[in-house]
Amino acid sequence: MRELRLGTIVVPILYEDADLLLVDKPAGLPVFVAKRRLEGTLSEVVLANGIGLYDGMDAELPGVVHRLDQDTSGVMALARSQTGWVEFRRQLVTRQAKKEYVA
Repeated sequence: MRELRLGTIVVPILYEDADLLLVDKPAGLPVFVAKRRLEGTLSEVVLANGIGLYDGMDAELPGVVHRLDQDTSGVMALARSQTGWVEFRRQLVTRQAKKEYVA
């Protein structure tokens, strides 16, 4: 399995294509810190490994389609293209895709 690394942070890649990147976000890693600030975030780890993320007008942060809390681990989908962002967002809104929490 391919992994993304930045310092001591390791993020396994679960799936990757031209439109989406699915990773296993570890607990303790924030998805975002503040609008347009990447330091110490999942987006920073991905970008530091040379993987492009969608950063269009509708995207708050590069690639971020949905969020997981900093202390929550689990599958995180990031958009690599406008098509990936629009389609995954549509699937979340129409509940074709859903988030499920297991405690």
